[in-house]
Amino acid sequence: MKYIFFLLILLLPLSGCNFNRQNQTIVVTNGTIYQTNDSLKENGPLTTNLCPSTGDVKLLAFLVSFDDLDYTKEKMDVEACFNAPNLDNGYYSVNSYYATSSYQKLNLTTDVIGLYKAKYPANYYEAYNKNSETGSDILAKEVLTYYNDSINYEDYDSDNDGYVDGIWLIYTNPVDYMLGDFWWAYTSVNELDLKLDGMKFGNYAFAGIDFLYDKTHNSYDATNIIVDAHTFIHETGHMLGLDDYYDVNPNVGARCSLQGIDIMDETCGDQGPISKLLLGWINPIIINSDCEYELAPFETSGEVLLISKTFKGTLYDSYYLVINYGNLEINLVDKVLNGTGIIVYEVNAEQNKLGNLTLYNGGSYDTAFKYDNSDTSIPFVNIITKSNFQIGIPKESNILFKKGDTLSKTSVDFSLDVLYNSSSNLDVKIVF
Repeated sequence: MKYIFFLLILLLPLSGCNFNRQNQTIVVTNGTIYQTNDSLKENGPLTTNLCPSTGDVKLLAFLVSFDDLDYTKEKMDVEACFNAPNLDNGYYSVNSYYATSSYQKLNLTTDVIGLYKAKYPANYYEAYNKNSETGSDILAKEVLTYYNDSINYEDYDSDNDGYVDGIWLIYTNPVDYMLGDFWWAYTSVNELDLKLDGMKFGNYAFAGIDFLYDKTHNSYDATNIIVDAHTFIHETGHMLGLDDYYDVNPNVGARCSLQGIDIMDETCGDQGPISKLLLGWINPIIINSDCEYELAPFETSGEVLLISKTFKGTLYDSYYLVINYGNLEINLVDKVLNGTGIIVYEVNAEQNKLGNLTLYNGGSYDTAFKYDNSDTSIPFVNIITKSNFQIGIPKESNILFKKGDTLSKTSVDFSLDVLYNSSSNLDVKIVF
């Protein structure tokens, strides 16, 4: 999905080097935890478009058909996709995924409405393009207007910003797996020319019901998944304001990779540390001088080291993020990596100050950042692999630093040694 957003975060230091890890106090040598008071939703130009990333948030999903067939079972499956309890149907629902990934900071529920039969044949919407409106735009307006008498849209504005938090259009037309253009899955944050119940609409996702039943995936095994929410979870990430992290144009820009372990990359696994920071779910532990630190598993603790000798007090800069990958929770269910260890991310999160849209190397990935993972010569985020990187060996062997492993200064701006592990924790030594 391609879209534009700008964002700002204010970081305030807490006193000393002490902070609470759940119920215990950890003393950090030369480390400071920073409290991020803002998120993408709370302090950016798309504040009126983005879905809130914390609190109790209620979305609307409309099941849309172009024929007279009965989709009763499919509607039940859509409801399960969005709202089923944890691990029902063989995988997470949108609700249980984001509750787990956010450390219970986000409770997303979705009211599923329909079946609605569209006014025109499917090919009418596919071909429509007038006055900067697409076929999915006019279909969204058509559906929302139809249900205006039965739905109070004010009930779906949890942050009282005058915009409905998020809309889904789940279409029954076959997904176009060959071209993946109109009949695909994407998210729009362009404001619709529509106002109902005093509410505006600036955020909707468009996806085919076929994605619930697709069993052909390279990044995860869907064999035993009855109702597959992966695609809907990925698109919800866009609703929250996150970019795609996969490489849309492999022959343009940096050869970057998250090795397929991030939901915004190859649509499997947990949200990664940069996403959780930007969504306001976790706070970074700033390391700007030599330090030893015992990291708890990221999936359950949210602990992440932000390593920068010249830290400027903002997330919108270049730095490294270090986590203890514990192979737990969502990552374990998706079988993302076989094993545990330290993962080092390089982040280049400088803001794009050249305008709302910049074309890079002939590409057109719209983003609020100066860099992206598709078109730019420097990636927005990628994983630092071991110096003995080899093609053809398991990816965990390339990216997981284990006890006794070293990341040298030839690869990054510091050296990192994994010293020992206590239970599931890993102790790392950082030297600049």
